Amino acid sequence: MQIITVPDSPCQGTVQYRVKNGTTTPPRKRRRTGADYSPVMVPLFTLGARPGSTRYVTLDAPLGIHLTLPNLQTSYVGVQIPLKQLPKTTVVHASFEERIKTLPDRDHFALRMLAHVLNRTGGLIKNAVRGRGYAYGVGIHTHYDEGYLGVYISHAVDPQKALGAFWETIDMLQSEEKWNENIDEFQLNAARSIYLLRFYTDVAETLAPEDASAMFSGFTGLEQRLLWVRRHVEAITLADLRHAFIQYYVPFIKKSSTSALYIVATPQAAEESGADFVARLNNNQYGVEFKALEMSALDPIIRI
Repeated sequence: MQIITVPDSPCQGTVQYRVKNGTTTPPRKRRRTGADYSPVMVPLFTLGARPGSTRYVTLDAPLGIHLTLPNLQTSYVGVQIPLKQLPKTTVVHASFEERIKTLPDRDHFALRMLAHVLNRTGGLIKNAVRGRGYAYGVGIHTHYDEGYLGVYISHAVDPQKALGAFWETIDMLQSEEKWNENIDEFQLNAARSIYLLRFYTDVAETLAPEDASAMFSGFTGLEQRLLWVRRHVEAITLADLRHAFIQYYVPFIKKSSTSALYIVATPQAAEESGADFVARLNNNQYGVEFKALEMSALDPIIRI
């Protein structure tokens, strides 16, 4: 039985996890700290696609694709919006103490905290889409290392209304007054606690690999990595959330600054014709143009 003690947040205390049959990390002969030591730090928490990533795709304008699939029973909506592509040089020669003072991963953690705030049960996105009965599932997913932010709507009764409710929520939050009414310190504190609890739990399940990953990223070990995460998460403010929203969420509805890709998949046996459905999708004020795509046009490239 192995006991791990990790810092608790936002309270000043500790949380202990008991791990059965856990792998004990062997002690290091030489502790890698000291004034003369200047490690090479590779950013562990990146916000953008790695150089050369084939999954990072930008478009000249937002594009929507409608597919009808015979095997579907309900409709699905997927949205991807690119964040950014990282430069080739991502290695920093600096000590841990120097780096942590500047909180270089602030944008990364602000975007994570905002996703938790908007994704929570009873939150704005779920109330707008699921609460109105447009779809059963809706979630925001941050695929940082692949360079995009995703929104997925599943089991949609009316995918056009579900997508419209998402757009309206983002549009509403552009107003600073509406933002202040709906996003508060309580929600941010809850997001911090949920994120850190999940992070610590995941780490506790795979101690040795996590410790090795931390060292490959320039930390002296898992303890430094945990401190790095905690310092960043606790430093996030409502102003940081607002900045992340304006920079990464508003482009969902701003034609001039987005290259979002929308995919709407519906069952083949639908009461509404494909042309009428696409016309409804195109009746939006956000400049997203949808086109119907026949799966037969992709054969033999793909098979479903």
